[in-house]
Amino acid sequence: MFSYQTRMIVSISLLAAGISTVSSYIFYQTIQRHVWSQTAARLKDIGRAGQFLLTVEDRRAIRELDQLSEGMSEPRPPSMLKSIRPGENIQSLSDENRQRLEARPDYRRLIQIMRQIKNSTRHRIPEPGSEIAQRIDPGDPPLLRYAYILVPVPESRNRTILKFIVDGDDQRLDTNSDGIIEADEEATQIGMLYNVSAQPQMLKAFQGEATASTEYYRDEWGVWLSAYIPIKDEDGNTFAVMGIDLSAESEFSLINRTQRILVAVILVSIFVAGLLGLIISRVLSRPLLELTRAVEKVQKRDFSVRLKLKSGDEFGHLAAAFNSMVSEIESYTLHMEDIVIRKTGELRTTLQKVKDLKNQQDSDY
Repeated sequence: MFSYQTRMIVSISLLAAGISTVSSYIFYQTIQRHVWSQTAARLKDIGRAGQFLLTVEDRRAIRELDQLSEGMSEPRPPSMLKSIRPGENIQSLSDENRQRLEARPDYRRLIQIMRQIKNSTRHRIPEPGSEIAQRIDPGDPPLLRYAYILVPVPESRNRTILKFIVDGDDQRLDTNSDGIIEADEEATQIGMLYNVSAQPQMLKAFQGEATASTEYYRDEWGVWLSAYIPIKDEDGNTFAVMGIDLSAESEFSLINRTQRILVAVILVSIFVAGLLGLIISRVLSRPLLELTRAVEKVQKRDFSVRLKLKSGDEFGHLAAAFNSMVSEIESYTLHMEDIVIRKTGELRTTLQKVKDLKNQQDSDY
């Protein structure tokens, strides 16, 4: 059986752990939802503004590039489409055909539009009319990492496999100048087939409404938060989707760091609660221990014991009641001893008289 002090420490620690865990979880979920929702809303605003850069001629160029790439495409059997895992891509054009399409003026204009959208999120405003390079200035990188346009392919009726028409990062280039070609610096080229099953919000954009990922997702390029903007033709039909990706590494790291801090807060709160429980239990158990020792002395017929608690709380009242009870027991015990002694003396006197009377009778006979 656990002692009162141990039960007190465990109870307070469990209470603190429960309260801190629930409050930390609610705080974490609130922060996480706020970070993702606010970031997603801003991304959609950027995307909606950016799609107005696409003129009617640009939209026609997207359709024409789609048709041309379909005619140049390598065979796409179902087995090939099934081999593309979520978040991965595969090229469906030969290098020769891809380069022919990339050399077209309308393709180069679309590339510039995607880069304009990306670079609109930099602090520095580029000079008007200047061609924007793919390379990123490490001192002033854009908030957006990618801007691209995707169209459906006939073989994927559920649109889980889409095709890249244009991406602002169409060259394999060390964009951050660190000397290493990282996964997010690989070229994304026209004709690449991409499995978007991990991004259901992209499919909703084909229904004509701007959408955004509800939380971060991972693919072969990193951790992302994305917005998807429908691209419509003159008749209002959505035939393509423009995607803009924000690298969520910093937000993801912030959420993870917050999670670690909250775990540390829970552990510290449990430790502090245990320490407080120890202090409180000692304060509360001290008068109980004194009372226990006093009761043990009374059991050994030591009625001189008295508790010296002078507090005005329940322990003080208990100590006063105990002292009064012991005093009554002591008085009653002493009184009973006097009665016993007196009665014993009277009994001895009576017995002696009886003896004397008996002896007298015996002598008469």
